[in-house]
Amino acid sequence: MLVFLVRDSVAAGDDVDAPHESIMTLPDGLSIEDIITQVAKSGYLASIQGGKATWSVGSKVPLAVVAQQWDTPKMLLQTSVGTNHLDLVDDRLRLHFTYYAQHDPDVVYDILQRWLHRTRHSG
Repeated sequence: MLVFLVRDSVAAGDDVDAPHESIMTLPDGLSIEDIITQVAKSGYLASIQGGKATWSVGSKVPLAVVAQQWDTPKMLLQTSVGTNHLDLVDDRLRLHFTYYAQHDPDVVYDILQRWLHRTRHSG
């Protein structure tokens, strides 16, 4: 599976080579959680001094929070999400990583979780 990645910049110096796009080839059949975990462990996301960068990852909807100090991503959707509900273009899964500086990843997770709950139950 081809995964098209885009991430935010983490500092002005990081803007030099923006946009931060990459394509990863991963085995077919991986779960979304496994895909996000592999991206997080690949070195694609910028690490920051202090070791507390916080990211969310989405593909049409927020999927997970990734924190530099965590070993694994924390998934926002507790049920399995099929790729048919995600951003697929020409058989490429598109993932966008949003940078939240050094904000507490548990707070970012809670905010995104509440937003998802409201959007699911408002219509």
